[in-house]
Amino acid sequence: MRLVVNKIDTYNIKKCPCCEEVVSSKLLSRKETLTNKIDTYSLIHSDVVCNNCGLVYTSSRPNDIQVSSYYENYHPDSSTTNDSENLSRLKVINKYLDGQGVKVLEIGGGERSAFSKVLEKNGCLVSGVEVGNSFPINQDNDCVCSYYVMEHINDLHEYMLNVNRVLKDGGYLIFEVPDFEKFPLESLNEEHVNHFCRTSVEALSDRYGYSYIDVNQDQASRYFGMLCVLKRTSCLKKNRKSDIDLVRLKQIYFAAILKREEKMKQFLTIARQLSRSDETVLVWGANQNCVKLLGQFEEAGVKNFTLVDSSKYKQSINFMGFHVRSPDEVDLESFGAVLVCASTAYLSICNDIEIRPHQKNMAIHKVDYN
Repeated sequence: MRLVVNKIDTYNIKKCPCCEEVVSSKLLSRKETLTNKIDTYSLIHSDVVCNNCGLVYTSSRPNDIQVSSYYENYHPDSSTTNDSENLSRLKVINKYLDGQGVKVLEIGGGERSAFSKVLEKNGCLVSGVEVGNSFPINQDNDCVCSYYVMEHINDLHEYMLNVNRVLKDGGYLIFEVPDFEKFPLESLNEEHVNHFCRTSVEALSDRYGYSYIDVNQDQASRYFGMLCVLKRTSCLKKNRKSDIDLVRLKQIYFAAILKREEKMKQFLTIARQLSRSDETVLVWGANQNCVKLLGQFEEAGVKNFTLVDSSKYKQSINFMGFHVRSPDEVDLESFGAVLVCASTAYLSICNDIEIRPHQKNMAIHKVDYN
């Protein structure tokens, strides 16, 4: 069947979201496909890099109403956290604040995230707000935290004004974002519009009245993340010229785009080979890798495939127009190849396949576009 994709409209911005610099260098335009609980969308990112602070960002911002609707129907298991991530985040909070009685506002985790429950057990007074909802009225939070949220934010200026309204002087703004310099492919996600480096975070702290306490990759809760700790002060600093290596940032960007294109070609070749065979393909994992793969299946003419995922939620929805089955429901001997889109679970899936009856010559491919 043909994939039905809805286009998300865009509008252009002329100033850097971090430092307001109007001079930027054009990079590339790239078309991305997004999916949520009810629909599939296409979005054009027109990427540029700020000549002052080094932020790589999309100058063509997605329509606010459309993108708000997209996130309202977000896959619920797309933003879950595990115990290790929660513990890592708690250690950072405890490093700068005494947990007992500390007021913490978490942005982007909803009203009752798994991490907020961990904070409460640690003695914190926790409130939460989802992006797009009204911020609370209280202005005396000791800490505002967010994890993998700010890369999604269309209007960073409005976001930071809201943060400043609810964070007291001397309070901490603690957040994690993908580290563009070390993990550019993870940052250049189909949904992300801001791609942060150290100098762009420094520019953000200057613009909104923060002391630059710490920015590092080692203490981030996810391998591709950058932990940022800022402390609010009572005065705004003059926007300074950042010491950036613009040539290096461009090289990082184009190397990442080239790597992704090479992977796209690799999987398109596999898809074309499969389309010439009569064997049915098993696609394991209904996620963003799967979205890209199904687009390549359509291009290559692959029609004989079955989609499986262990998530009961994924099994309950219409994923891009396809029914998702449980891995336990399928007979592996019916398939000539398996394409594993759940790349983080690749080894465990291979072990699962190994102990179940399957064709001896069945090819197993790991599908990961990052």
